[in-house]
Amino acid sequence: MAPDAAAGKGVSASAPAPDPQGGDRLVAYVLNQLRRPAEAKSTDRLDAAGRDYYERKNRYMIEVFLADNILVLYEKQPDGVRRPAKTYRVATPAGDVEAPAGWGVITQIEFEPWWRPTENMKRRAKQKGRSLPDVMPPGVKNPMGPFKMHLSHGFAYRIHGNNDPKSIGKRVTNGCIRMRNDEGLELAKILDVGTEVVISAHASPTVGQGVEAIAPGP
Repeated sequence: MAPDAAAGKGVSASAPAPDPQGGDRLVAYVLNQLRRPAEAKSTDRLDAAGRDYYERKNRYMIEVFLADNILVLYEKQPDGVRRPAKTYRVATPAGDVEAPAGWGVITQIEFEPWWRPTENMKRRAKQKGRSLPDVMPPGVKNPMGPFKMHLSHGFAYRIHGNNDPKSIGKRVTNGCIRMRNDEGLELAKILDVGTEVVISAHASPTVGQGVEAIAPGP
């Protein structure tokens, strides 16, 4: 992953005055660090991990545009502006099912997930002459594909992979956002719990405006 962008800080045009005791202070600092108890150093590592997590979850956000089946990855800039970084073609909820909407966050990310279809999914499948299992392990037949990102928009809403590549770019899901497996894995590995997710009913304003090209449909 590319280094995290940092907010710019003002720098004085004039160089600082020489510090004749600078070398002594550096030696004293190093010796002090070496003498610090292991517990303090462990806390430093935890603090660093916390900062890394905070920066990672706040570096990106994603927005799904249901009208044209597009997911846009935005990278937040130091000045607060969000820059479209990449777009993905996705499958979105069918017209006769309730779709997630508005602002939320990623609450969990799973790799090689199990699938547990809801009662509503089973009912819809039965209407089409199919039956669904209570649970399905990871594998090529699993509709979740190799990853699953849980959303705060609702218990049954996810961004996940697929076992039917031809469905990408269509409004066919039971409420989830479905991605190509390789693209979804790419996304899941750079995002984290707490990443913002916005789901909009309108079309994407970024398509055709210089954003990285969308993968062609199947």
